[in-house]
Amino acid sequence: MTTPSVIGIGNPESQQVFLSNYKPFLNEQAFLMPVVKDVFLNRVILPPPAEVMGTLDGLSDDDPRVQAVDDKYKSDLIVYTLGRIAVDDFSELVVLAGNGWGVGALKILRGMYERVVTSAYIAKTPQASRAFADSFWTHKAKVLRRISALDPKYMADAPPEKILEIQAEAKRAQDDKRESTCKCCGQIKTIDAWTSLDLASMARIAGNHLEDLYLSCYLEPTAHMHATGAGMTARMEHTGDSWLYKLNTDNESHMAIILGHNVLLQNLRTQNDYFSLGMFESINLRFTAFHEVWGKPDKNEIPDVVVAEN
Repeated sequence: MTTPSVIGIGNPESQQVFLSNYKPFLNEQAFLMPVVKDVFLNRVILPPPAEVMGTLDGLSDDDPRVQAVDDKYKSDLIVYTLGRIAVDDFSELVVLAGNGWGVGALKILRGMYERVVTSAYIAKTPQASRAFADSFWTHKAKVLRRISALDPKYMADAPPEKILEIQAEAKRAQDDKRESTCKCCGQIKTIDAWTSLDLASMARIAGNHLEDLYLSCYLEPTAHMHATGAGMTARMEHTGDSWLYKLNTDNESHMAIILGHNVLLQNLRTQNDYFSLGMFESINLRFTAFHEVWGKPDKNEIPDVVVAEN
């Protein structure tokens, strides 16, 4: 038997349908992507200059002046990097939607939205960058505990100074998250996540209509991320007395593309506002083009994207 030659990856039929049905969107990509590149490429996040650091000599780490400088540097890194990852998310989303994997595109949309909201939230509240940055150590400690449970020899063979650093930093991060005291019993309340806020609350604080997108971009796609009854039922069709697995996900692809396009624009707005890039006009043109591509969306299905205001 002759093995067929592989000449591509994906679903060629779905690709052709997508190219035909989404010409206005694909044409807009030719104008949108240069703006994305101008916002994100050739950008370097530098540490505070020497003259600024010199003014902090002799001050303790918990001095408000030290924390303000540290918060700004951490925020710059987090706001930029999360936004840059979201750009890659959008490219992945388009590839999945363009190959007929609409539910997969919605899964990517969920993570993209979370990153854009978190980026915008930290841009508004730089002090939150401390806890977000410290979540790195919390994660490392969890991985360390799991590895040591699977392989007890690991702890003995690993560099002790690295183990101690992870444990000490994770403990410090956990102690720093003790943000409040219970009014009833007086006990310190701790949180497992890096922030006590849920994503909807963060989106409200972030502004720029991100809260309006929470239901469609995060809550509903979350059902597809985990083994849930809602996610399973969404993949099934009831015909007569039978349940069939739903193969066609064109509706999910359509939703993911429109919403992802929307979230990407919000991402550009956050970057421009936070870093004072002076790109309001070019970004605003892409907001206007969004309506030209998609028309006025149904408020009951897809939240509107509002043209940026100067």
